[in-house]
Amino acid sequence: MKFAVLLVVYTAIICTNVRDSVQQWDTTPHTYVTSRIVYGVNAVCDGAWTDWINLDGPGGAGDEEYLSEAAAQGLVCSSPTAIQAQTVNGIPAEQTGQFIFNHNPYIGFNCINNHQTQPPCLDYKVRYCC
Repeated sequence: MKFAVLLVVYTAIICTNVRDSVQQWDTTPHTYVTSRIVYGVNAVCDGAWTDWINLDGPGGAGDEEYLSEAAAQGLVCSSPTAIQAQTVNGIPAEQTGQFIFNHNPYIGFNCINNHQTQPPCLDYKVRYCC
C-alpha cells in the first residue's frame, strides 16, 4: 500500500525557563518536521470531512474529480489538508487495483481509462478535509 505524506516544517522560538514570573527566551531557531498521511482510508483529518463529491463519471478519458471544480461549486474549502476517494459503491480507491493518476488534496483525484489493464475506470467519489 502506498501513502502520500505531507511534511510540515516550521521554526519556533521556545520559552525555556519560566520561574518567578521571569521568562527567558531561547532565541535559537528550532526546526521541527512533522508528517501525516494526506490521502486514503488512513488520511488524517484535524478539521471536518466534506460530504462525498461525485462530479464526473468514468466515461471519456476517465473519472476526474478535481479540487478546482469542487471548489468552484462551493463544495470544498480552497486549501484542504487531506482527501479520501472511493467508488460510488464504497470501495476505497487503494483497494480497487486500478492505477490512480492523482490522489492528493492539492489537485484532487483522477483515474485515466487508458492507464488501466482492464478499462474503464470505476466511478469514484471524493471527500476533503477542511
